[in-house]
Amino acid sequence: MKNILIAGAGTGGLAVGALLAKDGYNVTLYADCAPDTHGYNWEDSLNVRLIEEFTGVVLQEHEKGVLPNNRYFSPDEKTPIETDYGEKPPTKMERRLLSRLLIEYAASCGVQFVWHTKITGAVTENARVVGVTTDSAVLYADLVIDACGVDSAVRKSLPAECKIEQNYATGEVFYAYRGIYSKCQPTEADTNPYEIYLMHCGEPGISWLINEENSADILIGRFVPFDMQKVEQIVAQFKEKRPFVGTSLLRGGIFAKIPVRRPLVKMVCDGYAAIGDSAYMTYPMSGSGVDLNIRAAKLLHEAIRADEESVFTVQTLWPYQRNYILKHGASLTGVDILKNTLLNLKPAELDWLFANRIITEGDLGSAGSEVGSKEMLGKVMRGFPKLPTLLKVANAALGGDKVEKVYRSIPETYTDEAYDKWKAAVDKTIVPLKR
Repeated sequence: MKNILIAGAGTGGLAVGALLAKDGYNVTLYADCAPDTHGYNWEDSLNVRLIEEFTGVVLQEHEKGVLPNNRYFSPDEKTPIETDYGEKPPTKMERRLLSRLLIEYAASCGVQFVWHTKITGAVTENARVVGVTTDSAVLYADLVIDACGVDSAVRKSLPAECKIEQNYATGEVFYAYRGIYSKCQPTEADTNPYEIYLMHCGEPGISWLINEENSADILIGRFVPFDMQKVEQIVAQFKEKRPFVGTSLLRGGIFAKIPVRRPLVKMVCDGYAAIGDSAYMTYPMSGSGVDLNIRAAKLLHEAIRADEESVFTVQTLWPYQRNYILKHGASLTGVDILKNTLLNLKPAELDWLFANRIITEGDLGSAGSEVGSKEMLGKVMRGFPKLPTLLKVANAALGGDKVEKVYRSIPETYTDEAYDKWKAAVDKTIVPLKR
């Protein structure tokens, strides 16, 4: 069997490694951390049932939970929009528990792990990836699966001939801080304890505050790096408005970089496939990507298994990319457009959209993909005094469907000419973050 090297221990890499090792491939995963410290030290929203089905482990009730209803705030915080998940709220679990389950499952399937190894780049020959470099060695493989994350040293060192974008633009990556703080006083039950602040403090980005039973979960996300001084200022503001927020950090308290954009336009080349954060596989509004990573792992596994001669070329790996775009990536493009459109508005414009309910719960969740012509006509009539602002959002909402169609025109088989033509069409749909 061919040797497959997985660079990094992202969720997608762990999942596809398990599936391939179970099929008999020689799979070795290299990561620069230790198994007992892998994964963020907090809970995240993800499909618990999907994880249980994938690993075969049924979690105990205390090991899983549900996400509370949301309350969205515009900058002036005067007219929040509330969501209600009803009888089927999103589920959540601890990220370190998720990591442990995936690592144990991958090991049971035959994946070999090498920890405390930093991947520093790709090794290529004639535009084919043939291995990776580490901080101490050169490692060769028949196929490299890149699960190193948003700043993957493998992806960033690929030659131009691979046609895989190496860097990201402002607005495509979230610089985030998350800390779980104590509560200094009890609080009454709240039907929407998960508060999300758009353009918080007048800055492009979001913050959130989740009023948990015994803690206050605070996230601060911006599109430019920031430091602890900024964190302390915003935590103090939260405490002033929500006196229950304590000053003791219970866990978390770390910075992370999260992709919040549409997936890579090209994620495969000869001898190489990107997955997870390395391929920007997240929901653009939230940065969450565990569910998408697991589903992508199954698609990559199918493409590799279908490559009967194990040549691992861009042509044999292309079905993985195409199926991911068709089944998952294309439907997220409208969300990406709406996100940047909202963040390009002035704070007063976003306040007005909230106050007049031009932006609704459905828009925030679906990027306007379900907005019909009659409903949009009603929005235009209500928003006539602020028509330029409304048109920006209307174009974003109604444009989501058009962008999705462009993505769904992805070539069935790969040739450089077909790909270049499709990419040119895709590039015209990008709405950059300008603020």
